[in-house]
This record gives sequence, C-alpha cells and structure tokens, in this order.
Amino acid sequence: MVEAAKAVVRSYFEVVNAGDVALLDRIVADDYLQHALGAVPGRETVKRHLAMYRAAFPDLRVGVEDVLGEEDRVVARTVTEGTHTGSFMGHAPTLRRFRADGLDMFRVRDGKLVEHWGVFDTLGMLIQLGLYRPLPPRAGT
Repeated sequence: MVEAAKAVVRSYFEVVNAGDVALLDRIVADDYLQHALGAVPGRETVKRHLAMYRAAFPDLRVGVEDVLGEEDRVVARTVTEGTHTGSFMGHAPTLRRFRADGLDMFRVRDGKLVEHWGVFDTLGMLIQLGLYRPLPPRAGT
C-alpha cells in the first residue's frame, strides 16, 4: 500500500512538470482537501492553482528529492525552479529565475490524492524574483 501511495505522489509531480491539468483527474480525488488558509476544497482548485503557476512560470519544474511513506501518508521533499515570464499574483514578469524548497504531505485513498499539507519557501521565491525586498535592519537592533 505504501509503495502504491508513493507512486501516486510521484505521478502528481510528473503531472505538475508536464503542466497538463487534465491529467489531474486521474490522480486527484473530487473531494481533495488542501490544508491551507483560504483554500477551497476540490480538484478544481488544484487545477486552477497549477494553471496559474504554469502561466507565470512556463518552465516550472519540481524536483523530488526524497519520498517517505507510512500507511496512507506520503511526504515529499522538493525543489521547485522556474522563470517568471508571465503575470504572477498581479505582478508583471520579471524574467528572473527562482529556486525554492518545499515539503508536501499527502494522504492517498483508492489510488488518488485526497489531502495535502504543504510548506513552501514563498518568501525566498519572491525575494529571488525581486517582488519583495526585506527591510534593512533598524539601527540598534
């Protein structure tokens, strides 16, 4: 069971790298639940999210560095890279590249992803893209 669940997670990242949102129908359950603030349940949310990222970063690639599993849970350590050539969250393309680490935990049921918890270095990505500049340290701190 664990090896089959790991294979589903690896397939998910292959679909992300291919950018074919229609393929998500085969590996993401209708009642998929994304554990993130404001996330709307369902497969269509995953499709919109992937389409948005692929439009902003057409060369988006997620490298899977490690995959661990137990029962119906699978954790993947990833490195995501891409070049900002399309609009992203209201920002015009910067033509800059980013590389950011991520950790994803999925729950798999009947050969499909049904839940996801994720941590991604969004701040690091935004800094690399020039979309966020950290404030300089204040004097005396």
